Amino acid sequence: MQFNDLMSQLNSDMLINQPINNPQGQLQAGNIDIYNRPKVKNKDGTISTVRSMSFSPQQGTEVLIPTVVGDKVLSEEDAIKNYFKTKQHLGMFDTPDNASAYAQNLHLQQRNLYGD
Repeated sequence: MQFNDLMSQLNSDMLINQPINNPQGQLQAGNIDIYNRPKVKNKDGTISTVRSMSFSPQQGTEVLIPTVVGDKVLSEEDAIKNYFKTKQHLGMFDTPDNASAYAQNLHLQQRNLYGD
């Protein structure tokens, strides 16, 4: 393994092993079991489990929601509709940046669980 690859893996492992509890800027924890997610096979052969997006339904709140629901990947519009119907989310944050940082950490953890 090349040095840069090793460092990249080490950095990913450090992120994966960081506690997902109390992420920066989290206003409310998610209400979805992140360890029991549906898997959708992508065209490139990888799988998606917690593919996500965030949106702001009100000033000062950024809601992170899954776009993988059931056995399919939803459009952003359908993912938002699903949130309003089910109220299921991956967490609520004070800023889009904090929601994105949490989403990235969650992605790395899921990659570690399920592989690429």
